[in-house]
This record gives sequence, C-alpha cells and structure tokens, in this order.
Amino acid sequence: MNQLSNQQISTYRQKLRVLLESLEKKVSKAFYSDALFQGTPIEVFRKCGNQNCKCAQGGDQRHGPYKVIQTKIDGRQKQVSLKGSEEKYFKMAQYYQWQISNYREVKMVLSQIDELMASAIDARIIREKQND
Repeated sequence: MNQLSNQQISTYRQKLRVLLESLEKKVSKAFYSDALFQGTPIEVFRKCGNQNCKCAQGGDQRHGPYKVIQTKIDGRQKQVSLKGSEEKYFKMAQYYQWQISNYREVKMVLSQIDELMASAIDARIIREKQND
C-alpha cells in the first residue's frame, strides 16, 4: 500500500497550516468599506504653451508634478487629471492598486495550496495492483 508515514503527514499539515495562515491574512485585507478608484495613479510633468517659459527651451524643465489617474472610460485608455482638492481619488487609486496586488497574492497562495493537496494525493496513489 502507498501510505504516507506519520512524518510525511505531519509535514504536509505543517505546510498547509502556514499557507492557510497566510491566506487568512491576505483575504482579510480585502474586506474594508473604503471606496476604490479603478486606475493607475501617476505623477506627470508637462510643458505649458508659453514659448518664453523654461519648459519650452527643452531639457528636463517641466511643470509639475501633476497627479493623474490612468483608467479606462468607455473601453478607451484615458488620463484623468486631478485638481489639488481631488487628492482623495489619487489615494483611492493607490489603494485600488494595493488591493489588486493583494488579490494576486491570494491567488498565488491558493495555487500553492492546490499543488500541496495534489502532491499529498499523488503520493498515496497506487500505480499498480499489488499482490497480497
């Protein structure tokens, strides 16, 4: 029979316990009431239209940084410029990015749990009929 030893079972259970603890921490981070703004928050520097301005002379002289959020509106990529009073949207977009990163980590831990379970099952499969 293909049975796992007590040591092997203990090792699988320890690995599973670590993964489940990690999963619990990551999943709990997703359940908050804070609003999210879907998009990528970035800071940009821009040139103005004044030909006498330093920014028109070329080089790295530009105005900014200005906060914008890259997002999709009606299926098209857009940059939404934010005014100083709209800083909260920038923070919401940063938080959105953090939540998406955390979501990807949850998926990775779930994949590791899946692999661990498959390994534990595979180790117990009888490949051939054994004569008793």
